[in-house]
Amino acid sequence: MTHHSIGLDDLSYDRYYFGELFAQGRMTGTIVMHLLGMAQSIYHTWTIDLLGILLFVFSGILFSALFMSISKENDTYLPFTLFTSLYVSYPISSELFGFLGTTIAIGGGMICVILAIYWIYLLQDFEKPKRWRFLFYATLLLFIVSSWYESVLSVYICAVFAVFILEFEKGQKSFPKWYSFIIKGLRYAIPLIIAISLEFLVSNLLIKVLGISPSNNADNFIAYHSGEILTLLRRLVVRFTRDYIIMGIWYLPITVLVLSAMISIVLCIKDCVGKKSIIPVFFYGGMLFSLTILSLIQGFSSPYRTAQVCNFFISFIGYLLVFKSKLTMRKLSIFLLFFVVFWQANDLNKWFELDYVRSEEERHVAQQIGYELEKNYDCNKPILFVGNYTLSDRLLDAVMIRSDNRFLKFINTIYPIGNYFPSEKYWIRIQRFNIYSYLSWGGGAFHEVNTELLKYFSYYGFDFKQGTEKMLENAKKVGEDLPSWPKTGSIIDVGDFIVVNLGKESVSP
Repeated sequence: MTHHSIGLDDLSYDRYYFGELFAQGRMTGTIVMHLLGMAQSIYHTWTIDLLGILLFVFSGILFSALFMSISKENDTYLPFTLFTSLYVSYPISSELFGFLGTTIAIGGGMICVILAIYWIYLLQDFEKPKRWRFLFYATLLLFIVSSWYESVLSVYICAVFAVFILEFEKGQKSFPKWYSFIIKGLRYAIPLIIAISLEFLVSNLLIKVLGISPSNNADNFIAYHSGEILTLLRRLVVRFTRDYIIMGIWYLPITVLVLSAMISIVLCIKDCVGKKSIIPVFFYGGMLFSLTILSLIQGFSSPYRTAQVCNFFISFIGYLLVFKSKLTMRKLSIFLLFFVVFWQANDLNKWFELDYVRSEEERHVAQQIGYELEKNYDCNKPILFVGNYTLSDRLLDAVMIRSDNRFLKFINTIYPIGNYFPSEKYWIRIQRFNIYSYLSWGGGAFHEVNTELLKYFSYYGFDFKQGTEKMLENAKKVGEDLPSWPKTGSIIDVGDFIVVNLGKESVSP
């Protein structure tokens, strides 16, 4: 928060809050931002992130309160403190800050999920009139989540199984027969199904009534229609394995996720043996399944910015490790988890710092280009930006895995995972959208002619005229023969417009 940076979408308020989110089926975000008075200025990004952080931290505290209420564990607050600390410090959250309004959507969505679960959990203690009211409240909250940031619904699924584990831990009386297990599951499943169905109907109705064209500019589309299902599933397995297992070699949150999954299996076996029941397999299996559900539904490995369920999963497993351990093992678990919290916080701040350095680097580049254009060229003409700006080697080495990495070579010999970039130097980005070049993204964002890039220059005081699609086609041809900025000749006046070649590298923005 003290090192503000401009990332993807941060300057796109006029697009997102005036139609784009509705076109994506995310109406709640637009409504919330207009109610908060944050929809009409680029100067609210810092406040949006601050509010999002506060909501997210509060959701961690509410989860702890929910677990405390269910487990009846009031002797010590330490397991709940560790849960919240693990939940808040999980480094994968840093990817959210590159997208406008996402932090509020995640924080607010998490709170809605907690309240929905709590109201459904209370059904068993009230008569029918109140039960229907609580079901309505829960369905409404899940509808809000579905139309705000739908990936948070995977947290709901994971948290429901977590509630089952805590109830089962209190005694098998909560699940005397399979019939009671199914009934309890339906209580949580039906509001979710109704909420998703209603959101789909309402969103599509509003899109038709308002005359908005549906948008695919979000990662909420389904890939199965674009190819053969078996081929897509094979690709899904390879890429999910790469993103959520193998990347643990280089990316701390995935390391913690893989270790948490292993610990969950051990805890499951322990519960099955101790309780002499197979039911825990379904509870722990359900939590593990919730980690993959988005990818399975969409047909591709879900990006890290949609992996909020990982925050919850690793935190709950950490909580269980302390909660279910005996005295000596509990002390050891607490000691180790405090180190995990420290490592996570350190890694989280590393990614924030790198993005700040990226933002400052691009700010200086934009100002240099702006001064050069104003000083030596006729800025009454349209300015066409072509090519991709390549971040400095220092940043690329920090955020990408090199192709000559010895671990990568070893893995490729036993489990071929292929290349991600057409580059001999780098294999893949560690984070997908954090520390991502705004200059490269803005040039062709939303399939338009430099719209977002021109906003970026305007943010720093340079108001340039936008070109046309035909001009951009011609500019790209001209740019093929131009050197990359900042070399002499990277900016050229071709008569009707001016061409700026940001770079020719195809490694990665």
